[in-house]
Amino acid sequence: MEERLDDERMLLATGVTHPTTIIHLRGYLQPNDFASALHAGLFACLTGLAHRNEAIDPVTVLWESQHRRLLTPAGPYTPEQVLHVCRQAAVGETDYWATRVLRSSLLQAAHHQAQHIGRLTDDASLTPHQLITGTRRALSDFATVRGRWNRAQHATASPLPKRPRRRPPSDAPRAVSPSHPDHPPEAVDYQCRRPPRLPHRAHHGHHRDDRRQ
Repeated sequence: MEERLDDERMLLATGVTHPTTIIHLRGYLQPNDFASALHAGLFACLTGLAHRNEAIDPVTVLWESQHRRLLTPAGPYTPEQVLHVCRQAAVGETDYWATRVLRSSLLQAAHHQAQHIGRLTDDASLTPHQLITGTRRALSDFATVRGRWNRAQHATASPLPKRPRRRPPSDAPRAVSPSHPDHPPEAVDYQCRRPPRLPHRAHHGHHRDDRRQ
């Protein structure tokens, strides 16, 4: 649990340090993915400021948390706690910590839904129809988190380099063209090529001798 909280704190710290990386996290990460209610509220503050294209720093995050009533006189959180999270040293990239937070949320959702389905199967008072309906609802909730996980993998994955296309092998010999090394040589058919035909020259002297004979 403490490791999960550390991941959430690092995500918030990198978000404050690199505010331009926050806005696209709304496509796959939500406040309910956080284990700490304070961290969930601070993430909502960061995404709200980024959506309005406002400056993001510890002071603006503190003001936004007060505006969203995350900090109240009778509340469990204090301004010192907010500033402590926002002023931590940022290490790594925002996408890295965001995927770690979402992975923990996905594993927790799978664990909770498995327990819920187990309780349904142990309830002998449920009819088969009620059991199937309850199981489908549980799997639907898990599929929602799994869909956001797939979007996160697509958003953070780096494109792989394309492999060069290979030409199909040919049995015919190929001529080498040194003047154009970048162009593939053309196939030469040596079997169908005939020697050049020499021009016919008439020898008048021989013809005269033949006529005399």
